[in-house]
Amino acid sequence: MSVQIKSYGALGLGAFFTLITARTIFDDVWHGSEVTVTHLQAAAALVAAIASGHCVWPVFKQARLFAALGLSLIFLASTAYIVTSAGARNAELSNHKAALIVKSNEERAALKGKIAEAEADVDEAKRLFDEAKTAAAKECGTGKKTKCEGRTETRTFAARDLEKAESFAMVLRGKLSLMGPEERPFSGYAHAAKVFEAAGFGDAPVIEARLTLLMPFALVLISEVGTLVFLGMALGFKAASVSIPANDTGPGLPRLPSVSTVSVVDFQKASKAHKVLTALESQKGPVSNAMLARLLGETEGEASKSWREVAEHLEIGRQGKELRIALRKTG
Repeated sequence: MSVQIKSYGALGLGAFFTLITARTIFDDVWHGSEVTVTHLQAAAALVAAIASGHCVWPVFKQARLFAALGLSLIFLASTAYIVTSAGARNAELSNHKAALIVKSNEERAALKGKIAEAEADVDEAKRLFDEAKTAAAKECGTGKKTKCEGRTETRTFAARDLEKAESFAMVLRGKLSLMGPEERPFSGYAHAAKVFEAAGFGDAPVIEARLTLLMPFALVLISEVGTLVFLGMALGFKAASVSIPANDTGPGLPRLPSVSTVSVVDFQKASKAHKVLTALESQKGPVSNAMLARLLGETEGEASKSWREVAEHLEIGRQGKELRIALRKTG
């Protein structure tokens, strides 16, 4: 069998999802990590999943059950590996982002506490400054120079302390504004959970927990299944055909008689039992090469080789453009 392209559009979609899956698997390499054996194994799993998923159904239709079972196992194992490893990586990234948000919120809360302390210091500095200013005004109003100078100096120091306290509080408030508003980890899932709750699908906290757990894996599964589905739509198998002109006599082939002369061979006169002879014995009339392939559980190319081995016991003719094969007439 040979592979043929049935849809270039589906092929493009399959290639797109393949790139998405590969990008997810090799995310750390994308960011500069070295390629390791684990990465090579992941690449092998991706190729195995695509190839086995594409081939399992055609092989099953040929009745090659052991081969189809093996391909199914390869597909399930490789797909499970890809979805688990890539989904776990997505989950790690999501959890890392959530951890950064939590850390940022904690830093913001700590900064708010410092701002509260700084504003309390500003209030205290204002009180002391007001007291010093009042005392200086009162003392200087008596005309006593020595005490007036002391009160004035106290007022000056109090003004400086107030300015420092206000400046420090302003710097802290500037830092808080640069940090932006407070965030919530998995806020998108939380909003989606509320929507689902409003639609009657359950409680929002439970839905949010499930979304957080399942979504990293669902995203990988979508791209993996998309790869297999669209490549399956884009690519097909074309059976190798045997072109035998009418009335041609090639090596090992008898001259092609009319199909109307076909009958059943006497197996007692056959040189030995053969799978082709056994398969044709159960048929009431001539069969096509494709039908013979299904009876033998082989590809059409393999079936063509098989009947050539016992061509001397067969009648081979044509019905229109189709090759017809049956057991040779005896007597």
